[in-house]
Amino acid sequence: MRSNVRQPGLKDAVAVVVIPSNCLVAEEGAPSTPLSLSERYPAASGICREVAQLVTKKGMKVAVTHGEGPSQDMPGPRRGPNRWSQDDFCVAPCQGRLGQKLQQLLQNELSLMTSPSSPYPPPSAVSVVSQVLVNVSDPAFQTPSVPVGEWVGEEEFQGCPFAATHSQAGWLCLLPAPKPIDVIEWRAVRTLLDSGVVPVAGGCGGVAVVENAETRQLSNVPARVETEYTGALLGSRVRARVLVLVVESEHRPGHASGGVGGLFGGKVGVSEVRRRLVKGDDFSDPFLKVKMEAAVAFLDFPEMEKGEREKRVVVVCKPGMMVSALEGEFGEEVLQVVPDDGIVRQMTLGMERFFHGASARSMSVFRGWNDGLRGAVGGASRGLSSVIEGASAGLSRSGPMQRGGGVWDACTCSGCSCGGCGAACSKGGSVDEHEVETE
Repeated sequence: MRSNVRQPGLKDAVAVVVIPSNCLVAEEGAPSTPLSLSERYPAASGICREVAQLVTKKGMKVAVTHGEGPSQDMPGPRRGPNRWSQDDFCVAPCQGRLGQKLQQLLQNELSLMTSPSSPYPPPSAVSVVSQVLVNVSDPAFQTPSVPVGEWVGEEEFQGCPFAATHSQAGWLCLLPAPKPIDVIEWRAVRTLLDSGVVPVAGGCGGVAVVENAETRQLSNVPARVETEYTGALLGSRVRARVLVLVVESEHRPGHASGGVGGLFGGKVGVSEVRRRLVKGDDFSDPFLKVKMEAAVAFLDFPEMEKGEREKRVVVVCKPGMMVSALEGEFGEEVLQVVPDDGIVRQMTLGMERFFHGASARSMSVFRGWNDGLRGAVGGASRGLSSVIEGASAGLSRSGPMQRGGGVWDACTCSGCSCGGCGAACSKGGSVDEHEVETE
């Protein structure tokens, strides 16, 4: 389904694309026929191709962040006497490995989409090892829940300073999952975007760090941050207009049993998502719940400039649907989460098209109601004022309306249907000929 509202121009718009872990799984080829990087990572390669299209064809500025990939790519305890070093649980090595792969995939696609006859070189891609600031008082530190590393036996587990879970398979480390409160390198990412570079940043959720309040010195802390949360925060910091949350290929965002698009008809206002989250709805999938929480955080970011909020949109889509989603498609494969006034704007613009052939007087009344409805979303009193003032301005009248006691006066003639509007009375007179109640 295509949105009936024309999308604003995408040229120079900033977007942040979040690639999930399941799209970073490598395919294994035969030993005699080694695979190229794009063949080893087909899902990630396809997403990078879409990002390159947004940059080269649409003129957008795009930053990419990514998940942790398969479990064997994640850091964990090493072998040896010092196997439980905190630095070994830092995601920086994972950021470097996966970031370099995505950087190369992006660079290859950008080169393919740049004409050989162009006097300009193709845009560059670069990976940035990124740190995310977390609060040491975050409740997540009291309830570690993210498993890391591999199952180990009783002897190997000795000396582990972290929380762990135990089963017949052995012991498994658990790390906290705090919410990010800042991306340390966001200014560098914004500078890269403004320079025409495609940055890969905030990978694996970012390296969790805490700050000394007195010295402002940073230090690593063993923790895992959800990639979607970091992507939403990074997007807010770099003033992105679009946050793209790619859904793992086995999920369908428009399917009622596997996603949220089917429940929302492909488009939903942020207040409805917020209501469902407060209610405790997990959207039939905990991974989709995290994406919805990230969408709300992106659209509710408090430090927005005037007029910025209503331009933002979150797109949740499967690989291969990113470009069409940003062109206005939504439905079974694509979900759009928009500010609430975006929903109102679509409804009223659609009705305005329906009334396109109406008289100028009727259209003026409708536009006044339209303005009033928009204002009602932000404040009922302002909305009511807009409705009344818009309606009064749109109706032609023979004499000026008078105010009495702060409300509109009305004609009180028996059987009169003019309602004090100033038009001809149903009894053949004008409103000036009738008794008018005033305080």
